Amino acid sequence: MQTKLYMVVAAAFAASGAVDVHAQDAAKAAAEFPNKLIKIVVPFTPGGTNDIMGRLIAGKLTDRFGWNVIVENRAGAGSAIGANSVATAAPDGYTLLVVSPSHTILGAVQKLPYDPVKSFTAIALLGSGPSAVTVTPALPVSSIAELIALAKSKPGALTFASAGSGTANHFVAEYFNLTAKTSILHVPYKGGAPAMNDVAAGHIQVYFAGLASVLPLIRAGKLKALAVTSKERSPAAPELPTVADTLPGFEALNWYGILASPGVPPAIVAKLNNAFNAVLRDADVLKRLDGEGIAPTPVSSDFAAKFIADDVAKWATVGKAVGLTAQ
Repeated sequence: MQTKLYMVVAAAFAASGAVDVHAQDAAKAAAEFPNKLIKIVVPFTPGGTNDIMGRLIAGKLTDRFGWNVIVENRAGAGSAIGANSVATAAPDGYTLLVVSPSHTILGAVQKLPYDPVKSFTAIALLGSGPSAVTVTPALPVSSIAELIALAKSKPGALTFASAGSGTANHFVAEYFNLTAKTSILHVPYKGGAPAMNDVAAGHIQVYFAGLASVLPLIRAGKLKALAVTSKERSPAAPELPTVADTLPGFEALNWYGILASPGVPPAIVAKLNNAFNAVLRDADVLKRLDGEGIAPTPVSSDFAAKFIADDVAKWATVGKAVGLTAQ
């Protein structure tokens, strides 16, 4: 009996020692972080807003940390290839991922090798901006209320363009249909440019897109803007009301955030979160974000985690309601 008791006690001390060593290693890693190159994965090709955000932040983090922070574009499968490379990376905070609504929508339209929430550690939110509800100039409506009334008077007669099935502007438009109880029909395109051009030409009636991307066409009179999809008016176009003025509670943002692989130590998460939030106060960054129609959102990592989880749940509900299922 004494021998067994000794063995149990010895095992407990050994386990305690292992835990202590692990904790010491984690504390040392956090204290020394970063001490090598940091990689930010952009899960799209160069040139888009995700890429712009990644490169803008990477340069400022390099200055702040004194270690190179580089961007690696890993496009494919609607952003799943890049995301999976981060989900399976070492949990040390040196491999990060730029995410946007495509990350939270993707699981509603295709099977993923990872969970968009559980397979990652939330680090930070970078910024957000609204979409604009635009229509072809000849459409006889000048408000969201009038668009809803016209759509209901002619069920299935109006169409909306998107950059493709399962894209963010497709889901925002379907969310509008669900909230307004309208049946504006979806016409998918192979990209935002041809979709936008066909709405401007009058071939399609409605288009939901990031405010910054359509603002030049709105100013030129080639698209008619009815509202923005944020809960408050946008400083970039303060004359535009919100969809929520007509449909209370409606909100759909173009947002950008940073994730890491699961299991990154809290101390490293805190260091990264503080660094990203500091960069979002940089004058050069603020100027560039303003040009992209994005308001900076320096928040805690916990807030970022909840925001992303809520967005996943929201778009899963929309996908199910309109019959979009993971393939």
